[in-house]
Amino acid sequence: VDPYRDTVEQIRSYVKEFHPKLIGLTGTPEEIKKVAKDFKIYNFVPEYAGHEDYLVDHSVFTFLIGPNGGFLDFFGPEKTEEEMTERILSRIQDHE
Repeated sequence: VDPYRDTVEQIRSYVKEFHPKLIGLTGTPEEIKKVAKDFKIYNFVPEYAGHEDYLVDHSVFTFLIGPNGGFLDFFGPEKTEEEMTERILSRIQDHE
């Protein structure tokens, strides 16, 4: 959500902490703005970002994307591992 600090390598390192197959995305300010709008994600990067120390505010959701690149589901921080597993397995069965 921060195009000024979220380099490809930083995102790659960050998502490895969750699962080795998790994919993280970054891009230009315009690309990030479009994806945030498409997925209805809240994020706020200050106007002075990239020039001094700053904080970024954003939604905390995990999205499940299907094999064709389309949205399948999302999970907020309140979802348990069991709830996520059940919903992911259900979506996998939908695509078999």
